This record gives sequence, C-alpha cells and structure tokens, in this order.
Amino acid sequence: MIGAARRLLRVASDLRVLVAVGVATAIAGILAAGAGLAPPEPPWFQGLLLLLCLILVARGLAIALSHRPGTERLSRGLMHAGAVLALGGTALHGETGAPGTLTLSAGEATETYMVRQAGATVKRHLGAWLEGLVAGEALGSGTLVIRDVDKGSRTQALARGRSFVVGDLRLTPIGVGRVARASRVELEWTDRASGRKGSVALAPGGRAPLGAEGGSISVLGDQPDMNRQGQAIEVRTMPRAGAAPDVRWVFAGEPDHDRDARTGPIWVAIKRVDMGRSVSFQVEPRWGAALPRLGLILVLAGCLMAIPGRRRGSP
Repeated sequence: MIGAARRLLRVASDLRVLVAVGVATAIAGILAAGAGLAPPEPPWFQGLLLLLCLILVARGLAIALSHRPGTERLSRGLMHAGAVLALGGTALHGETGAPGTLTLSAGEATETYMVRQAGATVKRHLGAWLEGLVAGEALGSGTLVIRDVDKGSRTQALARGRSFVVGDLRLTPIGVGRVARASRVELEWTDRASGRKGSVALAPGGRAPLGAEGGSISVLGDQPDMNRQGQAIEVRTMPRAGAAPDVRWVFAGEPDHDRDARTGPIWVAIKRVDMGRSVSFQVEPRWGAALPRLGLILVLAGCLMAIPGRRRGSP
C-alpha cells in the first residue's frame, strides 16, 4: 500500500514542465496584479494556483515518505510548504478582495469601496453598510455605525491607524476631510403674528416642534452655493397642526431674505451652518495577505538549510 502511494505521488510530482510553466505564470500574474496591470483574481489564475498547490503538496508528501537524509527532507519540506503558502495565500487574497480605498461623508451610507485595477476604478462590496458617521477635527473623536444584515449593528470608534474588521476586510482610517454639504444647521424662526421667536439645530432631514400648537420646522436639504448667495438650506414650516406646509430656500449670505421677500406666517434665518466631514479608509483583505510573505520566508529558510548540506557532499 505504501509502495503504491509512493508511486502515485511520484507520478503526480514529476509534472515538472507544468510546475515550471505554472510557477512562471503565477509569478507573472502576481507581479502584474501588484502593478495594477491585471485583476488579482481571474478564475483561471486562481485555478492555476490551486493546481500548483496540489502538485506541491503531493511532492512534499513524496519527500516525507522518502529515505532522504533528515536535513535534506526538512529543507525541501520547508521549501514546498513555503511555496504552498505563497500560492495558496495569493489565491485566498484574490478571493477575499483586493486592496482599495473608501471615503465616507457625514449623512451618507455605503457598502462599497473602490479598487484601482488595470487603469480603471472598480467598485467592490464590503459585505455590510457603513453609516452614521460622526467625525471631529481629529480621528480620535469619530464614530460610525456598521450595519450587518446577519450580525446586526454596532458602533465603531475611529482613530488614525487603528484598524477594524468588516466582514472579510480590514479598514484603517487614514484621514479626515471636509465636504461641501452641511452636517448641522442652526435656524432662527419668528412668528409674524405673535412675534414669538426661537431657534433650533437640525441635521439635514431633521424635524423639530414649532410652538405649542403642533407646528413644526424641518430641514429638507442643502446646496453649497445657490444663485451665488452662499450656503442654501431648504426648510419647511407649519405654523400649527393641519396647516399647509410652506417649503422654500433660505440663504446664509442673505439672512433677511425670508423676512423681506415672503409674507408667510413664519420667517426663518440661518444662524449657523456646520459643514460636514468625511473620513478616508484604507481597505485591505483580512485573510491571505500575510500568507505569501510567510511562504517566501519558509522558502528562503529551506534554501539556506540546503546550502551547508551540499557543501558536505550530501545528495
């Protein structure tokens, strides 16, 4: 039985031409993918890597069952194990995703990130939604919400250089920026009939009560610059419950525009606009990225072990 197994493994391990061509193709594919000249995970490439892994595993088992000297078996075993890890890790790296970047702005939600491949930008899926970003001037005060369909939602603190896991990917915050959209608006309102005044602070899409008669004021949206009048905020006011809503734009550069240009029961002025922030992330595969490096280390260790043996005249 052992002799038959050895013969079978020897046949599988004697495919030297296929191994040589396969290794050369794999190395060329790895270099091309790393340089952005080719996608890192075409199906034929993954299949070739897995085939090479199987051949190297067979070769390693044949060496383990042989009667070679212990040092030679160990060195060749390390080289074969390293090659298996390098090729298998590269295949797994392609399965779990390619390195990319992601920029999330306050008030937005996303479940994709961007990968640069072959001179083009390609969208990839994260496997979960990122939303609810709250970012300060520095990353140490930021948070976001990760919403996973299977695992539920959790709040993640953000700090520069501190990674966290989303599905099979590792995200690392690398910077904070500003966007042209508002994240918080402070409005001052006045009731023309009664002279009552008040102020509210709302995020775009927010709503607050207005007076004691069931009225409300809402921020529907914003524009960074409308008609050269600066930041524009779309508001909706209802002086009392059941009244017709009054929707219009108010402008940061024209604080008296709503009072002078309209005759509605409520006039509104912008008191303050806090601009939104964005956070940029480096996205990397969680699994497989370190295996090729470990495999190359094992291959190098096996080669170094083989050198002294050859000097002593071992076969």
